[in-house]
Amino acid sequence: MAPWRILIEPSPRVVERSERRRAVALAGVSLPIVAYGLVSVALDPAARGIHAIVLVLAVAAYAASRTTHLRIAGITGTVACAVTPLVGMSSPAANTSAIEEIVWLVAAVGLPGLCMPLSWAVGLALLTVAGATGAAVVNPEISHGAAVRVGAMTALVTVLSTVYALIRGRNERSLDRAQAFAEQIVESMGDAVFVTGVDGVIRRANGGAAALLSTPADDLLGLRMKELLAMADAERDEACRRIQADGAGGQTLSLAVPGGEPVPVSFRSSPIHDAAGEVLGHVCVARDLRETLRLLTEAAEAEAQRTRADELQAVNEQLVATQEQLVQAAKLATVGELAASVAHELNNPLLAILGYTSLMEQQLEIDRGAEGPLRYVPKMATAARRCQAIVRRWLDFSRRSSSRRARIDLVDVVDTTVGLATPQLQKLGAEIHIELDGELRIRGDANQLGQVVMNLLVNAGQALDERGAIHVEGRRIDGEVRLAVRDDGRGMSPELREQVFQPFFTTKPEGQGTGLGLAVSAGIVADHDGRIEVESSPGEGSTFTMILPVGEG
Repeated sequence: MAPWRILIEPSPRVVERSERRRAVALAGVSLPIVAYGLVSVALDPAARGIHAIVLVLAVAAYAASRTTHLRIAGITGTVACAVTPLVGMSSPAANTSAIEEIVWLVAAVGLPGLCMPLSWAVGLALLTVAGATGAAVVNPEISHGAAVRVGAMTALVTVLSTVYALIRGRNERSLDRAQAFAEQIVESMGDAVFVTGVDGVIRRANGGAAALLSTPADDLLGLRMKELLAMADAERDEACRRIQADGAGGQTLSLAVPGGEPVPVSFRSSPIHDAAGEVLGHVCVARDLRETLRLLTEAAEAEAQRTRADELQAVNEQLVATQEQLVQAAKLATVGELAASVAHELNNPLLAILGYTSLMEQQLEIDRGAEGPLRYVPKMATAARRCQAIVRRWLDFSRRSSSRRARIDLVDVVDTTVGLATPQLQKLGAEIHIELDGELRIRGDANQLGQVVMNLLVNAGQALDERGAIHVEGRRIDGEVRLAVRDDGRGMSPELREQVFQPFFTTKPEGQGTGLGLAVSAGIVADHDGRIEVESSPGEGSTFTMILPVGEG
């Protein structure tokens, strides 16, 4: 701010634009009168009393112009200007010059029109004209013609002052209406609005600011915006620096509330420029975020509750599905135990049949004819041995035992398992093609790996549409044994392919699958330090490849 502006800048409480202009005009006129009074008191001892009165009145006018008492300042300034000419013209031994008295008189008449309302300006000017005319008439040293001229001159100045006051009043009314409209707009805003000067002092605060801070708007005037920020000193200084530099937009601050909790606000500020581009102050807008934060908190809590409810529902559904699958698995285990028991019971009569058949072959060998009925005895023995082999396989497959690792040939495991699965696969219309290298030796548990091969074969057969082929291929590649079971069935989509190894996941109709076969198989192969890879496309079949390391020792 320029130094001369400090001398004439009115109080921050003077917020009306027209009132501020009057205050600046009064201060600007009062200062030269003060200077004149000081010089006159020092240089004119004969009239020192009159000049002292002028000086006191001028100082009072200047002091009142800095406050909201502008009418008192105008009256005091007018009297200060009128004292010297009135005393000079009414005193026979006046030592003031006529020119000086006329200048003072014109100033006294013109000052009301410059800085006072129209009615006050006309009234004071007329009183000053009447006083000057009367003083000139009663002074014997002044001719009646000179008195008339003084009266005419002051009357002319009065008319001009009145016209100026009329024009100024009309302009001020227009400005006041525009300012009132702007004030209504600011007051109607729900957000808090602060208008600050370049020094950061609050010059204007609307009702939204008063409501936000629970403080009357008048009590906010004169405070620095810095004092309202509920922040650490360093952060507060930095925020104020940004506001005064180029404004601040979209930052979240906290405003201090007397006797209450700080209020979180979204704070924006914009500089106010004059016609020359100089910054006159800032308009600061603060939006209360308490309701927004409350709604966001409630929304977050509601979302968290919905998420927890969805998770609980998903867990509950998973538990129900798991329970159903476990019940189904228990049923299958019971059926397996029953099948093992039946197979064990069948084994005893089969041993008896084989024994009696051997005795018959030994005793009737010399009597056996090529065309006689005894030629069926060897066929009976062969069929019984096949039944015994099937029963033995079932017993081996269903026997519960801990994992026993040994050096085995995967070719033997595949042959045994294929022989066991062939009747079921033939019912599904599957043709089995086996292509294995001579030896596929690994280290593992033959029973467990046989279970894996069985699961892969059965799944391949069930994936066929009425009829199809299953290819079993075994190779030894780069220190690994790869056993692939490929079918030309319906295939799987990428989504299904990603879920086939999940426990209890099945695409079979309800009651026809547990969803445990591939999951258990993957676990067995992983326990053998291997893995199962799957390749499949819709309509192009599927290939499950069991990859195991070559056995050592």
